[in-house]
Amino acid sequence: MMPPLLDSVDLSNEPRVACGSENMSWHEIVSRVKHVERRTHFLEGANSLESAVVLLAAASGLCGAVPINPKWTEEERETVKREFESLHVPAGVFIATSGSQGTPKLVHLSPEALVYHALSVNLHLQISERDTWLACLPFFHVGGMAIELRCALARAGLVIAPSAETEKISELLERDVTVVSFVPTMLRRVLELRDDKLPKKLRAVVLGGGPVPKDLVERCPVVYPTYGLTEAGSMVTCARPGHAEHERTTAGVAISAASIRIVDEVGDVLTNNTTGRILVRSTGAADGYWKNEKETALTFREGWIVTEDFGFVDRYGCLHVQGRKDRIAVSGGENISLAEVETALRTLPEVRDAICCALEDAEWGQIVGAVIESETAQTLDLIREKLRGKMSSHKFPRKVLVVTQLPLLPNGKPDYIGAKELLG
Repeated sequence: MMPPLLDSVDLSNEPRVACGSENMSWHEIVSRVKHVERRTHFLEGANSLESAVVLLAAASGLCGAVPINPKWTEEERETVKREFESLHVPAGVFIATSGSQGTPKLVHLSPEALVYHALSVNLHLQISERDTWLACLPFFHVGGMAIELRCALARAGLVIAPSAETEKISELLERDVTVVSFVPTMLRRVLELRDDKLPKKLRAVVLGGGPVPKDLVERCPVVYPTYGLTEAGSMVTCARPGHAEHERTTAGVAISAASIRIVDEVGDVLTNNTTGRILVRSTGAADGYWKNEKETALTFREGWIVTEDFGFVDRYGCLHVQGRKDRIAVSGGENISLAEVETALRTLPEVRDAICCALEDAEWGQIVGAVIESETAQTLDLIREKLRGKMSSHKFPRKVLVVTQLPLLPNGKPDYIGAKELLG
């Protein structure tokens, strides 16, 4: 018997799925899905039709899929693969949270969760067979991984971008694309390349992965800011097509599969535009972290996902995200732990100590800046070169200031505000 997901797909022979020079119908895609091996697949390399087929098979309950981030070190990759050396691995997708540090932290999204979430997003954005969605976010991030399933369920067109090169993405937008998912950095680069002129058929730019600068909302009239997290299956809130302009300056309202709650430090619910911790409930949520009961117990509590994000809900039901409790820089859609960068810097023999800060940046949203305590001159290029092999390169500082004494508070603790002021 065919899994319900595959039963729902229009098996016409019309070419609806494209990647590079390849064009395939959903009939051909489903035929490939049925022949995927019943095992755990590790997906490496660029976005491709082959990876999309395996992800659809995983969402159909036929196999397990583990997208591998190419920025992981070889040790991180091998550690992840060893975690699947067991007799039984459930079907679904095992995907790393974007803020993972040390050993990548994977969540397990079951086939049921994947389908429920995709249907909810399609309903929210009014996705139909008349749409074509450009998938240019990497499949190793939940925001990119989920797109092909949404298209399959809606019988929509799917254009897969093998790379995130701005020029290539701009070209692919001309292939009758109506919906595209970007992080702010990607949208800014595309707008600059095209002099703010997007194709007329493009009706929705779904924007996530970090704070949305106001100028991007002003420059892109079809932008729909979102709030999401890997643990919830990706999208939690999103502005709605055809609704008040006010929504586009927020993270939007909860999709049908999700609900949000704002609480104080003791867990009491807050209302009336009061800022607190964001909790998320979703039928598309993960069932926990793979082989990590301790972290699962801390994050998944009584049906709610306890996030490190803070914000408030306004009188229209729109979420306003105001930042994270933990020290994170969101750079180009990637969450970077500032503490992890500091730890890596301290391993360098010339560095006595370091303070890292998230600095606002027009291109990346935020970048990592580092104030380094050292008696010898250290250039940015030299520091970045010495960090190679110690951590993923996208986490390297992009701005460095060397001092003989770090700024400290009277109690001797690091003065993060003072360090940020020094970095400018």
